[in-house]
Amino acid sequence: MVELRRILKAAGLTSIYVTHDQQEAFAIADRVVIMNAGRIEQIGAPQAVYARPSSEFVARFLGLSNLIRGTVATKASGVAAILTPLGLLNITTERVLSVNQAVTVLIRPDAAELQTKGNNQIEGILIDAAFRGKYNRIVVHVNEIDLVFELDAHSMPVSIGQHVRVALHDDSIMIL
Repeated sequence: MVELRRILKAAGLTSIYVTHDQQEAFAIADRVVIMNAGRIEQIGAPQAVYARPSSEFVARFLGLSNLIRGTVATKASGVAAILTPLGLLNITTERVLSVNQAVTVLIRPDAAELQTKGNNQIEGILIDAAFRGKYNRIVVHVNEIDLVFELDAHSMPVSIGQHVRVALHDDSIMIL
């Protein structure tokens, strides 16, 4: 992947590379096009597409699984309060929303920090934890929903089966 990108750049060639592997596409491309059933879902720089998926399909394609249904409770001054099965989440957004509107909330896997302080907090049971080198992958069960998070490798959580409180970073939660 790295060599192919280097060759294309050195030759000054514009090319179209088709793959179903997002990591491969991100490694090679200056711009990516995510398609679904022959229709374009999103176009942009790999970093922009990953940071801000435009739809639930794109988020799932990128491997982002923390997708929660919710309803807009209030919207004011660029912040929407979304009522979800996890509780009330306050999300910064410039989207035009109306009260009682159904939305999907994406909580990025890097959104969580084990702590008791923060704006958006959720509580649940730690049902899985695995060391992955640079991070610990944990699964927290909250109201019949399993949320997957990637925590810094140095912050190993409590034991599996124990209650945890997780604070969610505001910039890692978005409305799709």
